[in-house]
Amino acid sequence: MKYTKFTIENYKGIKKLDLDLSIQPDHKIYTLVGLNESGKTTILEAINDFEFEVSDTQKHLLIPKSSAGGFTGKIVIKAILQFSDDDKEKIIKFLKGKG
Repeated sequence: MKYTKFTIENYKGIKKLDLDLSIQPDHKIYTLVGLNESGKTTILEAINDFEFEVSDTQKHLLIPKSSAGGFTGKIVIKAILQFSDDDKEKIIKFLKGKG
């Protein structure tokens, strides 16, 4: 399994970001480059929060600071995945075992 794209919206200081990992040659390591306070760590935190559920007591920390007083939007973290043939076989085998 490989991530090919992330879409992040209304997450901390990020209004909307599409991070397309499929446009470059096929690499396993990507480098985020930018000035201090430009959002590099926030991108990594969003990816981490996509993989691991955020506890209910911590969800309020994800609201954009500019909207903290009256936030009515949605925080969105989406990913597009690419599966290898081996991944697909494992998924099919798992699902068959579940009935």
